[in-house]
Amino acid sequence: MTHDRPTPSDAPRNPWQSRNLVDLDTARILRGCLRFREALLERNPWIQFPQSGCSYQFGERRKSLPIGALFLLWDRGEDFTGTCPDCGGRILAISFGGLMNVGGATGVCVECGLRSFHYRGSLSVMANLANTILGETEFRITGAWFGGAVPGNRAQLRAALRKLGCEDLPSEEWARRSPSCEVSLSVVTARPSDGAER
Repeated sequence: MTHDRPTPSDAPRNPWQSRNLVDLDTARILRGCLRFREALLERNPWIQFPQSGCSYQFGERRKSLPIGALFLLWDRGEDFTGTCPDCGGRILAISFGGLMNVGGATGVCVECGLRSFHYRGSLSVMANLANTILGETEFRITGAWFGGAVPGNRAQLRAALRKLGCEDLPSEEWARRSPSCEVSLSVVTARPSDGAER
């Protein structure tokens, strides 16, 4: 007996899973980057992208995630773009990394701002996926933080976009705040019970 219609298990699954968080400010930055792409690359492809979850350093000077690297990843890396599980808009990765056996990319929908995560592999798997694209460029990964992140400055890219004429930007207050780290690692140890030798 054959079936002509797909069963639910045959249906394609969206690899981008919602984080149930809307980030309209980052969506504004992403739209500005797409609109002013050529001018940003001409001005300075090493402008840091404002994120707090990328586990890697880039280039010989071991910089935070630069916009030039993201443009390459968005253009050539299917693991760094996707479809929003909420509105169907385009998701662009804004950071990526991992630990020993878990990791992936955090992305934001350009349309609705929904944050999503694409589980893909470990710290080394994500570095290999990115360096498949970046490895022969000035943006290759040259360092990694296990259990940590190399955050990007918020004010730098916002200021560059503003100078280029972008009007739909996050507030000045947003640019001054340091983003909270998306990556954390904690170790809990047992305390000796009362009366035990310390």
